[in-house]
Amino acid sequence: MTQAELIYQAYPRKVGRRRALMEIQQALSRIEKGEINGIKITPEEAVNGLLKATQAYCHSPSGNRGCYTPHPSTWFHQSRYLDDPKEWTYERTEAESKDAALARHNREVLDRVREKKRAASENGDAVLEGDERGVSGIVGRTARSLLGD
Repeated sequence: MTQAELIYQAYPRKVGRRRALMEIQQALSRIEKGEINGIKITPEEAVNGLLKATQAYCHSPSGNRGCYTPHPSTWFHQSRYLDDPKEWTYERTEAESKDAALARHNREVLDRVREKKRAASENGDAVLEGDERGVSGIVGRTARSLLGD
């Protein structure tokens, strides 16, 4: 089994194998050449890092969304392995409606913005007025578009 096939086997969705293997090879090449913080690494480190990120995604709620989990070729092509793993944990509980899950997610986003704003003001950093309102508007528009309003 090649290194790309090993990584493919770790990915939670098994579709488009040939294209996925090609994208994994390209991802490994990008990683070796410094895609992560401009640091060049050995091929072995690239394989180990990509495999670790793939396994983490596989065990996350986003990696277990069935047909809503991206095809592996898409995930590797878009360098989604570099995404913040916290983004992979957004999920809807069994008893929670789609609307309630979206509202909870929006509240979490706003809470993070408020916390950053509070920390910036405590540190004496400049805080742009309307920051929170702007993010709230974006979140609201996103929610409305997802709900079809």
